[in-house]
Amino acid sequence: MAKLSQKKQLHEDAVLVSGTITNFIMNNMVEAMVRANVPDKKILDAIAVTKKRVQLLERMAPNNLAKDMATESTEWFGYYGQTWLDECRLEEEVA
Repeated sequence: MAKLSQKKQLHEDAVLVSGTITNFIMNNMVEAMVRANVPDKKILDAIAVTKKRVQLLERMAPNNLAKDMATESTEWFGYYGQTWLDECRLEEEVA
């Protein structure tokens, strides 16, 4: 029983790490694009393309762990939108 619980915890930890990595990558990508004065539309298009690619991975996932990790990653994309982009631009102006 303890082994099953440990396996479930490892699964949950891996899923959480996957979302965290996605968040880190997207933050860096978008912040770099903001610093380079890329127009909002192009940034939002890049976010949409990246999300579609991650969703493709979800459909091709060979097992539940891979599928859950891809799902967690795509859920972070709901956070990336115009409001978040405006906050990035504001932070860049203040810096």
